[in-house]
Order: sequence, then structure tokens, then C-alpha cells
Amino acid sequence: MKIHFLAKTPSFGTKHNRKSLSFQERSHYYWWWACLRRNDQYLECCVKKGKTSLSDIYKDFGDVRDDDFKAWWDSHGVALFGERPSTINLKELLSKEEWDDNWTSDDVMVVCVPLARTKRDLGTLFGALLKKRHGGKRGRTAKKFNKSTSLYPLSRDFSTRSMRIALKVFDTYTAAKKLGEKKTLWQIGNDLRISPSNVIKPNEALDQITNKQNILAVTVKRYLNQAEKAIRNSALGTFP
Repeated sequence: MKIHFLAKTPSFGTKHNRKSLSFQERSHYYWWWACLRRNDQYLECCVKKGKTSLSDIYKDFGDVRDDDFKAWWDSHGVALFGERPSTINLKELLSKEEWDDNWTSDDVMVVCVPLARTKRDLGTLFGALLKKRHGGKRGRTAKKFNKSTSLYPLSRDFSTRSMRIALKVFDTYTAAKKLGEKKTLWQIGNDLRISPSNVIKPNEALDQITNKQNILAVTVKRYLNQAEKAIRNSALGTFP
């Protein structure tokens, strides 16, 4: 049975026609790997080949220091994030004894099929019922990760675009800190054009500049908090 995933998987293209990195970044799972690569404790664990307090997660995620995400995905990612095949099969129940008491309305749908109707009618009726129960039930998408059977399910859905920006902010902030550069949060936001409408322009009035600086600082702080939390969680077996 083909392995399936609850979130978008990375797309790599073919051996002779590789897709750009942006296609990998569209996957939620890419960002778990990317955050692990920024977790200092986990990187130390990689250096020591798993002989730290993070040895358990290292056994599953392995060494992430190589920047070849595809190699890591093939050797680790598929096994970590793929859903286990369902034990529930489509079949006719011939007696009530075949009903499993562990089944819930979120797992299976019980349908009474009047066989006197034509196949065409039944197909139309069943299609409408299935669309209502399987694709149109409110809350199903938001709760889908709670039903995950993977070894490491995502804790919730999140915007990959927002995560990309958050890690860009984190990288810029930490790089400046290591170099001893005194960059304020608003300067980072301005340089990265985090909020295009609030990029500071020459000859603007002082009150406009101050207002934009405040907005940029708050925005950068929010992205920085998002990144730090995701990076911290990535080595705890939960994400984001």
C-alpha cells in the first residue's frame, strides 16, 4: 500500500531534472528538519553521535548536519512522518457482530443501501453523502493531525511561508549577534523588508519613521519568537 501523509510532502523532481529548493520548502516536514539544523543541543548530539540527553530522538532523526534534505528525507523522513496503513477496509457487514466497538463516526460511516434503486441512483446518492461526511465536515481539517498514526505527527497546521520568514529573521538575528553587530529588531525588519509597506524611506517625517520602527520591531519579535519555539520543539519530538 502506498504511504500517505497528512501534510504536503516535498517535491524533488527527477534525477536529471531537479526542482528548485522552493518546492521542498512548501512541505511542512522540510521545516522540522530545517529547525533541527538550527538547534544547538541537537547539533551537539550529532557531533557526539547521539551520546547526549537527546539520544532517543537522535535514533529516529539521525544526523542532520548534511544540507542534502532529499537524502535525509529518503533515509529518515518517510519513515518518521508516513501514516501507518489503516486496518479498516471497505467491505459489506453481513451481521451486527462484525461491527467493531472501537469504531467511531470519525472512523467509519454506516450506510443503508436500498438495492432496489439503480446503480446510477445509488452512485449519485452515495457520492453526495460521502462529500458531506468526508469532505465537508467542519473541523475535520483542523483536527486531522490529532488522528495521525505516524511516529512523529505535526502538532498542528502552520504556514510554511511564515516559517520561512521566521527562520530568515532568526538567522539574521543570530548572525549579527555572533559578529557583535548592534542591530535593532526594526533594523533587521527593515533590511529584510519583512513588512514592505513599512520599509523606511529617505526624507520621511520623524513621526512616520518612529511609527514604522515600532511596527517593524513588533513584527520581527513575533517572527523571532515563532522561530525560537519551533527550533526548541524540533528536538522535543513535537512541531511546530
